[in-house]
Amino acid sequence: MTPIKLFFAATVPAGACLALAAQAQTPPAAPAPPTGGQMIPLRPPATPLIVRTPYVSTWQPTDTLAGTRPAFWAGPPKPITGIARVDGQSYAFLGNPQDADGKPLAPPMTQTKLSVTPTQSLYELQGGGVTVTLDFLSPVEPSDLQRLSVPFGYVFATARSADGKMHTVSLYFDITGQWAHGDDNAPITWTRRSILAGTQALTAFAVTPAAPKVLGETNDYPMWGTAVLATASQPGLTTQAGPDTVVRAAAINNGALDGSVDADQPRAINSRPPVFAFDFALGQVGKTETRPLVLALGNVRDPAVSYQGRPIQPLWRSYWPDWPQMMASFYADADTERSHADRMDKRVLSDATRAGGAKYAALCALALRQAFGATEMVGTPDNPWMFMKEISSDGNISTVDVMYPSFPAFLYADPRLVRMQLAPLFDYVEAGHWPQPFAPHDIGASYPNADGHNDGGGENMPVEESANMLIMAAA
Repeated sequence: MTPIKLFFAATVPAGACLALAAQAQTPPAAPAPPTGGQMIPLRPPATPLIVRTPYVSTWQPTDTLAGTRPAFWAGPPKPITGIARVDGQSYAFLGNPQDADGKPLAPPMTQTKLSVTPTQSLYELQGGGVTVTLDFLSPVEPSDLQRLSVPFGYVFATARSADGKMHTVSLYFDITGQWAHGDDNAPITWTRRSILAGTQALTAFAVTPAAPKVLGETNDYPMWGTAVLATASQPGLTTQAGPDTVVRAAAINNGALDGSVDADQPRAINSRPPVFAFDFALGQVGKTETRPLVLALGNVRDPAVSYQGRPIQPLWRSYWPDWPQMMASFYADADTERSHADRMDKRVLSDATRAGGAKYAALCALALRQAFGATEMVGTPDNPWMFMKEISSDGNISTVDVMYPSFPAFLYADPRLVRMQLAPLFDYVEAGHWPQPFAPHDIGASYPNADGHNDGGGENMPVEESANMLIMAAA
């Protein structure tokens, strides 16, 4: 168990590990900053929200959910906005909605709790006598490749009275065009569509680049694919796609949206910035928590990567013919995924506490999603490959000395995943593409293109990479 303890902690970037360890050794006088409420069991340097792949990796970089826009791992904003309307008064509970002059559209709710588990980030916020609870769930399904291949995450939201009185409540959510492209000047298009998930109808917004560049990146984000936000069609749900100031003002002033889809498209992400919004009228809310609202959010691409110039499909395409059918299955699976997540959380936290105590378990709670969030499943069920992007560095694909410090997390979760990560490296060498007598550093200078270094160049590290490969193969 000791090697897992040492290396599993190393899946968090070194700076974050040091900061967390220092905080664990010297706790502050107060449990957390006053505006952040109670943080259990630690104050993370950034809180994972929707983290599934190198391109579906959105975090909250501050203590509180309200007041700052969620961000992509590389820093650019990937906004998700949440506004609660309570008895006619509006409060921001997620993100930082502003008017055209940059002034907040609504005061922030007060955050009262944040709990981070290996698969979930749970927030509680209060305002107007109402408590809003949010659960951001990024499933980790190491032994189920079909579920593991899905590039979506969930947001579960509930409301209840905090003061014992009845309140009229609506909850509003939107995403921006920044979920579809990494350049705010890029033109995008959008549609609203209906999807059938079993007997449940879904409403989804699909947002795509108007001029996609397949297998291209800008600011570490894909220039092709589709950003998707979906929820169940239900009584009290209204929708709208249009300029951010217009759509958010409708939610604040009316507690409902007008159902329109802006026809002025394609247009640039930063031109009268379009948002894609749902508003849920919950009616009278008392002390009993409302039935959870469920939203699904992510980004789908096909192909996912290339290998030696050949496009490779995402693994999910082996199970579903298109993303709407995948979304239907994923949404219908929400309760099961939550149950699986609770079980995974219990397993990791229990094992980590036994291995190194509560503070070590807190590090592991942050490490699991971060490790899996750097990977992507491609290929077919008969030959699945798990590619990894070198995050926060130069973006290499399947970098051996990045795989090595994270591999105990995958070895712990399911040893077969380590085999799937090593498989493309072995294939590359065995096919004769690599001319050197030692292990390659990576199989591509820039994700998502695994073009290799067929001339034998690259960041060669003969001793370290060969040793890393021997240890991982032996494991």
